[in-house]
Amino acid sequence: VSARGTASAFAPSRGKGLIGLLVPSMENEIYPLIVRGVEEVADAHGWSVFIGNTYANLERESSLIEQMLEREVDGLIIEPTQALLDRPGNGNFQRLQNWGKPCVLIDNDIPGLPYSRVMIDDFAGGRAAAEFLLAKGHTRIAYLYKKSVLAGADRLAGLVAGLRSAGVSLDPSLLVAYAEDDERLVPGYRYTKELLARDDRPTAIFFFNDELALHGIRAIKDLGLSYPRDVSILGFDNVRTAGEPGIMLTSIEHPKYFAGKWAADILFEQLRAGPAWVRRRVNFLPEIVDRGSVDAPSRR
Repeated sequence: VSARGTASAFAPSRGKGLIGLLVPSMENEIYPLIVRGVEEVADAHGWSVFIGNTYANLERESSLIEQMLEREVDGLIIEPTQALLDRPGNGNFQRLQNWGKPCVLIDNDIPGLPYSRVMIDDFAGGRAAAEFLLAKGHTRIAYLYKKSVLAGADRLAGLVAGLRSAGVSLDPSLLVAYAEDDERLVPGYRYTKELLARDDRPTAIFFFNDELALHGIRAIKDLGLSYPRDVSILGFDNVRTAGEPGIMLTSIEHPKYFAGKWAADILFEQLRAGPAWVRRRVNFLPEIVDRGSVDAPSRR
C-alpha cells in the first residue's frame, strides 16, 4: 500500500511490482491529484508505488533516485525539480539517462533524455495568457516565475510571443524570476507587494502558478487594494482553492489527475512491452478558466 498526501518517501510492499513516483511538493494542490491518478492505475494492475517528495531540492531528488535504484523499481514517473539545471554531465541527468528502464517525465521536460513525456504546452499557455490579457486592454503586464523551471521559461516565451504579435513589448523590469532559495521568502507575497509599490506598477500580473497567485492575493489585500479593480491577476493550474468564494481566481487549466493517469498508463504500456517499449508524448493544450479576476485596467 502506498502512502498518500504525505511529505516524505515511502517504500511499500512490492506486490506484483513496484514503480517510483517523484514530485516536488505535496503541499501544492496539484500533486495529490497527480499521485491519485498514478495510484489508481497502479492499483488496477496490482502494483505498488514508491512515492518521493523532493521538496524541489536537487540533492534530495538525487538521493531519492538512488533509493529507487537500490530498491530496483521497475519504472519511474518524475517531475524534475529544476529542469533548467539538468543537462548532460549533471548528476541527475546522468542517473536518469542510465536508468535503462521505462520512465515518464511529467510537467517539466529535460531535453535530451530518451523517455516518454506527459506535458502541458507551456508555450501555448503563455501565449493564451497574453491574448487574454490583451483582449481585456492590458499592455503593462508583470510575470512572476521560478527561473530554474523549464515550464516557467516556456510560459515566458509564449507570453512574449503573444504580446509581440500584437505589437506590444514586455517591460523587462516587470519580469520577476526568483530562485529556489527564495521559496522560504514566500515570493508570491513579497514580489507582488514590490510590484504594486511602484509608481509605474503593472495593470495585470501573470503568476507562474496558483500557489504564487494565492500568496499574491494576500499581498493585494494587505496593501488595501482589490482585484480586479486595482490590478488584474491570472494564475496557472486551476487548483481547487482558485474557485472558492472570496478567491475566484482566473487560472489556466492543469489536467492534474489525468496527467498522473496518462503518465501511469504510458508507463504500464511500456512495462508490458518489455525491451521493445515505444516512447510516447502527450501534450495538453491549456484553457483559461475565467472567474473574473481579470478586467479592463482601472483609470488611476
